[in-house]
Amino acid sequence: MAILARRFHSGLSGLRAVGPKVARAATDHLDVMWLKNKARLLHLARLVYYALRPREAVLWQLRLAGRRFVSFFARPRGTDFGPAHRYFVGAPAETDDLGVDRPSVPPAFDPVKRPMVSIIVPVYNKIDFTLRCLWSIRRQVWRHRYEVIIVDDYSIDRTRELLAQAPGLRLVVNPSNLGFVRSCNEGARHARGDYLLFLNNDTLVLSGWMDKLVDSFATVPEAGLVGSKLLYPDGRLQEAGGFVAQEGSGGNYGRNDDPNKPQYNFLREVDYCSGASIMVPRALFDELGGFDERYAPAYYEDTDLAFTVRKAGRKVLYQPLSQLIHYEGVTSGTDLRTGVKAYQVENKRKFYERWQRALAGHGWPGTDHRQEAERYVGKRVFVANASVSVPNPEVERTLALFLAQLFQSRSYQATFALRRDLSYVEHTIPALERTGVECLYAPYVTSLVRHLRRRGSHYDAVFQYRANSTDAFLDPALLHRLCPKAQLLTHTGDWNSLQQRENDILKGLAAG
Repeated sequence: MAILARRFHSGLSGLRAVGPKVARAATDHLDVMWLKNKARLLHLARLVYYALRPREAVLWQLRLAGRRFVSFFARPRGTDFGPAHRYFVGAPAETDDLGVDRPSVPPAFDPVKRPMVSIIVPVYNKIDFTLRCLWSIRRQVWRHRYEVIIVDDYSIDRTRELLAQAPGLRLVVNPSNLGFVRSCNEGARHARGDYLLFLNNDTLVLSGWMDKLVDSFATVPEAGLVGSKLLYPDGRLQEAGGFVAQEGSGGNYGRNDDPNKPQYNFLREVDYCSGASIMVPRALFDELGGFDERYAPAYYEDTDLAFTVRKAGRKVLYQPLSQLIHYEGVTSGTDLRTGVKAYQVENKRKFYERWQRALAGHGWPGTDHRQEAERYVGKRVFVANASVSVPNPEVERTLALFLAQLFQSRSYQATFALRRDLSYVEHTIPALERTGVECLYAPYVTSLVRHLRRRGSHYDAVFQYRANSTDAFLDPALLHRLCPKAQLLTHTGDWNSLQQRENDILKGLAAG
């Protein structure tokens, strides 16, 4: 290792000899590769490569100009960012996002007499995207029975011809071009499922997409609408729930950010979710009258439905475990001045006129997005669950869920730090996030002190388990300084008795 280290530093000195700007550009490039690609093996291989090359070889490489210089520092071929990214940056022309030949025919779906979920896909032309969307649904294994309803909005390409051949696929053809809103309502009238799942055809659904939406209604019985996490084809976050400013304009929380950050990965209440993928109980949808057709042909109908659901006393939730890739702008473009997209400006005015009283407490455009995203949070609690000494993963998960339910029953939004080193705990963190708990973990949070310096003033309470022991995360005096308005809570009970109590609770739940 010492030899490798010396050779590596020798290579770096060679870089410096060429000039500080070139050296800085090269090292910055390596840093970007590490952050963006997350291909650790490739990164390590590159480090070893530089370590083994003598100084003269590094200098020789840097003297090369033009295309040779670019190829030397470019992303190596074979780096895999996932199927959607391969489609855009390196996949052969004959293969699609699904890793198979680009589909020319629709898939066959199993006939279902009593579906739980009706997947409604309104389409207008774009048959290639529709086929890929359908195949992404068909190739997954789902726990819940479903039917797929395609509403063809009088397409002029081969949509009707091809989809009519698909066994098990329900095709509804509009007599004329009715627009997105009326097509969704038409699909709902033909649905037989207990839940309506509206899906854009310019999407690729990922594993668990539908099942996690259904599970959300069991987790939160007050839920009336649940939406998915939307991703760009290159892996960037497109939307983790939406928020609406006081003058009616909508915003996508987390747009272009890393989708793996803790703040985007727990079940939470939001202003609205994009209609690209939302689920609504059929009975509630019928009760509310469906999508309001004042917004026809399209835009703001999803936002309006979310506000109507909330007015009816139900919650609008964002479910991060339900994920899909959305090719934004494929159907209607992005230019607000032309085509269907121009209705977005007009419908914003209609939406504001209807909901201006409900928007009175919202922030103006430019307000901190996290502040807008946490609009429905009342009290906040920071939980330093010092259970690092617990050898049993199931007991640790039980303790964490017990604490989460305790605070949620008191209307607290909980933020957990499970480990002193903020490592990701596979057996506990996903279970907490499914219940609506934010969990802090590396590399996105590397220091609790820095986190509390930035966010400590937002917490109304801080809880540490066994804070009087050596397992305590933070000193109480430090917590008082970092969280000035927070009440400090501790639990000092004997671990064995608490473990027994939790086992008794689990047995009771299993028996009941």
